[in-house]
Amino acid sequence: MSNHPHQLHAVAALASLRRAVSYLPTVRDALLIAGVTTNEPARPRSAAALAAFDELLRAEKADRLDNQRAGIKPAGSSPAPVNPALLDVERDLVPVVHHATMLVASELRTHALLAWSRLWLDLADSDWDGRCDYLTAALPHASAALAREVHAELDALDRRLRAVIGLDADRWPIPGGPRCPACGQRRLQAQTSSPRTADWTVVCDNPDCRCRGPLCACAMDTRPIRVRHIWPAQSALVTVLLAGITTAPSTYIAAA
Repeated sequence: MSNHPHQLHAVAALASLRRAVSYLPTVRDALLIAGVTTNEPARPRSAAALAAFDELLRAEKADRLDNQRAGIKPAGSSPAPVNPALLDVERDLVPVVHHATMLVASELRTHALLAWSRLWLDLADSDWDGRCDYLTAALPHASAALAREVHAELDALDRRLRAVIGLDADRWPIPGGPRCPACGQRRLQAQTSSPRTADWTVVCDNPDCRCRGPLCACAMDTRPIRVRHIWPAQSALVTVLLAGITTAPSTYIAAA
């Protein structure tokens, strides 16, 4: 299996999105509690109550947009406790992942491991997590061009969601601050969204650190020009670097 940077970026973006989505129940509860203006104690809300709040918010959002076009400023705060931007992102989660799944499944429909399966029926019947599981397994087999498109869609959605809920990227600085082999800066970070450390990758946080092609000093297996550097856990570079991430912090102190 190749380790093309576009494939690695796409898988990493999917893992990051899934991790961000896992925080949604906690975030929604916090938003609901913060949005209560009475002195009543917080109480569990049913799915019907949450749906009613969402409908209230959507109706109010439409009214506010109409008022803004007419030059009318809002007179008070929103009575609905859910952030409209959060609802918009949640609305896009299913169609974006579904679209990516169908694109990848269509390209891999003749793949030796998939041609005999009930692929289309299974994907049509699967839930959001099921489609994400499929993408996790299939993206490393997708073409670099398609992986690039999928990465762009998933990464944009992940950034939107994390911005709304105030969640930073799942990245850890590499212990010891080793220099990037390409740009020389000490900005290497491990992307740790995946629950499996074997799926972690290392990237350079320098926005100007881009691959220069076959002669680039980055040592990536495949070196497409102008692509952000990314190294898989199986690479010789990351095998050494990630050894520190998976070691207990007390070990670093003892070894220092």
